[in-house]
This record gives sequence, C-alpha cells and structure tokens, in this order.
Amino acid sequence: MTIVKAPNEIVITLEGPGVRPGRISLAALSVLAEAIQRVVTRMTASVESGSIRKGGRVSRQIAAESELDLTSIETGSVTLTLRPSQETLARDRSALGKAVNNLAMGLHVVNEQGDDLKELPQGFDSAVVRALLDLDELYRQHGITQLSLAPFDGSKVEARIGEPELRVLERLQPPPPVPQREIVGKLMAVNHKTKKCIVFDLSGHHHVIPFDATYADDVDKSLRSWVEAVVTEESSEEGVLTNTLERIGRIRDDEIDELAPARTTKWPRSVLRTLQAKAAEAQAMLRERPDAAHNELDD
Repeated sequence: MTIVKAPNEIVITLEGPGVRPGRISLAALSVLAEAIQRVVTRMTASVESGSIRKGGRVSRQIAAESELDLTSIETGSVTLTLRPSQETLARDRSALGKAVNNLAMGLHVVNEQGDDLKELPQGFDSAVVRALLDLDELYRQHGITQLSLAPFDGSKVEARIGEPELRVLERLQPPPPVPQREIVGKLMAVNHKTKKCIVFDLSGHHHVIPFDATYADDVDKSLRSWVEAVVTEESSEEGVLTNTLERIGRIRDDEIDELAPARTTKWPRSVLRTLQAKAAEAQAMLRERPDAAHNELDD
C-alpha cells in the first residue's frame, strides 16, 4: 500500500482478520497506541542521544518531544492518523521528525531485502528492535497481521511490518548489552604487568579494575587522582563478578565536592574529609606493605 499524506502526519494502516472496516476494539487500540509510542520514543532517543540499551531510561524531555496524538480513524481499512503533541516538532529536522522518517525508511529496507538483509538499518539499536518485536504479541492477541506506516516527510513510502519483518529483526537484533556502572573515587595503585588498577570509592571500598593497553596512558595520568571510571560487569558461570574498564577520566579536587551530593543522597558531605584520610592511609599502606588489596593487583 502506498500512502499520500500531509507533511506533519503519520499514517498507520492495519491489516488482518481481527480488523473490521473502519473499526478497532478499544483493547487493541490501547495496546497498539502504547506499542507505537514506545517504538517512536525509542527511535527519537536514538536520534537525539545516540544508541540506548534495552531497558535504558529515556529522559523526560525526549519522552515529551516524541509524544503523539491520535487525530482520526479513517473509514474503510483501519487507518490511524497521528500528529505530534507539540506541533512545532513536526518538522523533518526535529529529532522526532528524523526518528519517524528513519523508522519508515529502515522498515522499507527490511521490506525490500527481507532475509537477504545482513545488518540492521541505521538507528535500529537494541531498544528500538525490542520495541518493534513487542508488536508480535499485539498481532497474536488481536488478529493483526501487518502494520503499514508513512512518515512525516510527505513522500510516498511503503513501509510495513508483519511476521516476515519481525523474523528478520529477531535474527539481526543486537546481543544484550553488558551492564555498566560508574565508580567515583581515587585511583591509588596500578600494575601494568597484570593490567589492573585499584580505585577507592567514596565509601572507602576498593575496586580492582582490569584494563587493556588502550587505557594504559589514561590510567597512568590518573594515578593518585580523583577519577570517574565506567566499568562493565560480567558474571562467570561460577557466579564470580568481574569488572572491566570501559572509560576513565580525571576529576578536579574542586569538582568532587559538587559531584558527590549530586550522585546520591546517602553521602554526607563529611565523607569527603573521611575519604581523604582513608586515601592517605591506603596510600601509605600500599607503599609500606602488600595488603590484600595490593595483592589482588598481582593475581
């Protein structure tokens, strides 16, 4: 089906045995609306902020910018017309406009190449793909076999998603993202032979973090400095949790005082003075004798 529409509208057409001419059950409409909004919001986040992992949070601003309104249901086949809740965002150059166009053009690529498609279209990160795959449950529950979508740009586009497209997306979906967390503290020791470093966090606990050669210079420059380290966490078959350094950056002494209260309400301001003392003690301890933490660097 080819759809001609106004530049500030999204037109969605539903097909399947559960679809009656010009009518759709409230149950199906509510599930459909939520599913479409989730897909568009995830794609907008991908355009605005880069790829986000499955389950990652979307900012309130992006959620508001990507909000859509249902403005009409056409007679004949069930055709829904959607408009941006904030009309000023309907332009193609907005994140929402780009997101909807990317979604339609990406699905068009899937339509054209089918099982021959080797990689996901641009912007189809794990969160977007998962949101699209959730349509499968909607289809099975409400007798819908296909959804066709026309984007904001006013062009004639045939973009549809049904069982064949869902099968392709499922085959190509990215692997689950590796969990990441942030450690703010003082980098107190480095062993380049084993490629491990120790960071004491703001509660005084130490973290032994492996790193590869890519981060050797950054780790060296950050020694005995406040740092913000982003690590991936992976669990072995034996249930042992390991950290791997993904990113590290120095924090100025005057920044840490502002940073700590903003990150968690559990840190009293006095903890900074306490940690300074802990860090000094740890530094002396590491210099004078090998303790348990220091030995972990050599393992």
